Amino acid sequence: MHAAGYRHLMLTALRWTGPFLVRDYLDNAINDGWKKLWPPASDGVYLVSRHHWAASPTGSAEPLYVGGNTGRSERFCTRVGDLVADIHGFYDGDTGHHSGGQSLWRWCNKNRVKPGDLWLAWANGGRPWCAKCAERALYKNFKDTLENKHTPSGCKMPDCPAAAFAE
Repeated sequence: MHAAGYRHLMLTALRWTGPFLVRDYLDNAINDGWKKLWPPASDGVYLVSRHHWAASPTGSAEPLYVGGNTGRSERFCTRVGDLVADIHGFYDGDTGHHSGGQSLWRWCNKNRVKPGDLWLAWANGGRPWCAKCAERALYKNFKDTLENKHTPSGCKMPDCPAAAFAE
């Protein structure tokens, strides 16, 4: 099977939460019913798109950014929070926490789109599963519309069962 076929298999196997409008997450931050929809502490990937999609993201949703944890820490939920803050312009100079959020804020400003009107989703699981390889597979699948400054590295584990999906 060729690399694009492997990526398609991985992307359709991911278990997605969302997408939901960014503004809906802010509006429901203290709503107990939304707690189950909150990002996990670790081991996930996220995608921001211009348009809604169902089941699995497609190019017609205009994916704008993909990301994940910068390491193996329990900061995935915090990373999503950093993205949401910076996507709304809550940074100045070098004080921001998320370069992707800053890139998206510039995209929103240029395209006159309110940041709250973007769609946010995250995924984990699927078989085989590796968050770093899933992030790289998402990037490679949607790179033509993404605002990412850098190509995600993928994992460095020589025996990673998901490595073929990220190539």
